[in-house]
Amino acid sequence: MLKTQFPLASIFFTFSLAAFSSPANARSIAIDEATRLPLVKRAQVWAQPTWIDNTFNFDDLFNPATAPLGSPDEQVLTKGTIDCTYLYEAPNGPVGANPKFKCKTTAQPSLKLKVKYGTENGEVRGEVLGTRLLWALGFFADRNFFLKTTNCFGCSENPVNQKQTDPNSATTPVSFSPSSIERKLAGSEVLKLVPQADGTTKVSQGWGFEELQMVDAPEQLRDREALKLLAVFINHLDNRKANQRLVCLDGSSPQGCTGQTVMMIHDVGSTFGG
Repeated sequence: MLKTQFPLASIFFTFSLAAFSSPANARSIAIDEATRLPLVKRAQVWAQPTWIDNTFNFDDLFNPATAPLGSPDEQVLTKGTIDCTYLYEAPNGPVGANPKFKCKTTAQPSLKLKVKYGTENGEVRGEVLGTRLLWALGFFADRNFFLKTTNCFGCSENPVNQKQTDPNSATTPVSFSPSSIERKLAGSEVLKLVPQADGTTKVSQGWGFEELQMVDAPEQLRDREALKLLAVFINHLDNRKANQRLVCLDGSSPQGCTGQTVMMIHDVGSTFGG
């Protein structure tokens, strides 16, 4: 168990400062509940923030140039504008109603992106704000980047309704402003196998907030209670299990996870009025 160094009051003091400052799909493993439950009980939700030092300025908290990077390739996402090529993938589950599409960067073809866009789409800014606050306070989160413009080759004017590649934009891209890019926390998502009455098995995603009470040691509850309070603060209303993720950071196999597991809020697009 990682020992925290911030008491709860300090966490929320830090949070208050942050809140008022300037503004390749992960692999998955599916296991039964008996194997999954120990992973939930030992999972971390918080780690000492590594960015805290004497040179950090809270005014830079939402500056794209200071965004947390999962790899050097993501540096291209901090420039404010990006060129990419449309990528259609059939959804493997429910999709939200807000405008979005997938593409791969022109500069880094292997960098697959999920793009949300539109002036009326509250998730464009809300998700960046929500994930950056989670990250800044030491909670596990995806990485989201706010962009002034995404130029998409092969996109239609409305990729939500016209999902196939549009040859009309093969050489002259369609521009989407403003937009945001989502990059998932690296690791293997842990899914639950749920037996059905007809003998089949259903796969269930995520975790419920009631599961935060399931711990190996009482001292874990401090961090988990802080996550619950933070979820209330950022107005995480769409807290269905599928919008939270249990992730195996290392040591995953079809039989489970022998390494570190974390519980995180995944979909924060509806926070802050998004």
